This record gives sequence, structure tokens and C-alpha cells, in this order.
Amino acid sequence: MSKYSDFLPTQAGPSAPSPITAFNATLSYAQDDLVVEGGKIYRANAAVTPKAFDPAEWTEIGADATDTVSGYSQAVNYPKDAVIVEGGRLYRSVNPVTAGGAFNAADWEVMDALDTKIHWKEVAVDMTAAANDGIFVDTTAAPVSITLPATPKLGDRVVIHDVAGMFDTNNCTVLRNGQNIMSLAQDMTVAMKYANCALVFSNSVHGWRLTNE
Repeated sequence: MSKYSDFLPTQAGPSAPSPITAFNATLSYAQDDLVVEGGKIYRANAAVTPKAFDPAEWTEIGADATDTVSGYSQAVNYPKDAVIVEGGRLYRSVNPVTAGGAFNAADWEVMDALDTKIHWKEVAVDMTAAANDGIFVDTTAAPVSITLPATPKLGDRVVIHDVAGMFDTNNCTVLRNGQNIMSLAQDMTVAMKYANCALVFSNSVHGWRLTNE
């Protein structure tokens, strides 16, 4: 297992996604849930309780959506500007797409690419991170393991911060989940007090790279 400190320059060295449906005032939503409201697609900034749609609780990430955004289907003809879900991301067709072919990224543009905001949360137990998660990790009581996303895409980020200053006592372990970390097929231990570990995914060879966040 590699160590976070080894990479510091001044130190040592797919199941089908669920459809995205229209906002429903009778439902509760979790942070990062996606809905359609007024022809636009929104992501929840935090947990949302049942009530009328409040724009302050949501971040707009796409426009020109129908009431239901479904996963890509080879059986469907899509017009230009159609909106679909593929691999957990939103896409808009840049050209008409004829039925019968597998999903071709050249025919689509990512709609949620501009949503690069880090979504912060605090944990004191093991968890699996999602793309663009910022995680304040509290290891006061015990060590914590953070599992990186299994199918990351270029530019996906995960930031891990020692919120309690206890990583030197109870380490945080970053589990690679099948992808390399700093070009190594090894999990990574973070054992530096108040460490701020920012990882960005590059490709299947070099994997997750430590950056200055």
C-alpha cells in the first residue's frame, strides 16, 4: 500500500441509470438528486423535504428537458438536442441519432460537465465517494476508509480533508476500487495531520492523480 506522503513534492517523493423525472412537491430528495423543473434540469444542493420547488435549494445544470429524462436506448430515434442519461451523466444530442447503434459519445455533449462544484459532506465511518465529492473525514474515534468511484471519467475529482487533525493517529485509507492511484495499483494511506488530499482522475493507466485543490 502506498502512502499519501510519498507523493508530496516537498516531502517523500454499469447498470442502467434511473430516469430523471419531474420535480414532485410530495417527495423528499437526497443531496445530488436530479429533477426536471420548468424545462430545466436541477441537482439538489442538500437534502430537500417535501414542499414547493425552491430554486435556492437546487443548482441548474441543464435546459430544454422534457418531463422525464430516460437512459439511452438503441431502439429510439433521437432528434437534435434530445436529452438522455448514460453512465450516470446527462447528455444532449448534437445531431439526430438513428436507432440501432450503441451509444456513441461523438453524437452527444455532456450537459453536466459545467457542474464542477465540489459537494461537501462530513463522515466518521467508511464510505464510497462519488465524482466531485468533498469529504471532511473525522477519524477521532477510529480509522476510516474512503472508496474511490468505480467508473470515474476524465476530470472527476474527490477531495479528502482531515477535519479533526487525527489522520496521524487514526489513518484514512483511500481504496482505489480498481483504478490506479498515481500510476500504482495500490491503495493509499493518508497519515498526515490535517492533510488535504485532492485527487483528479486522468485515465486507466495513470488513474487518480494528486493535485493542488
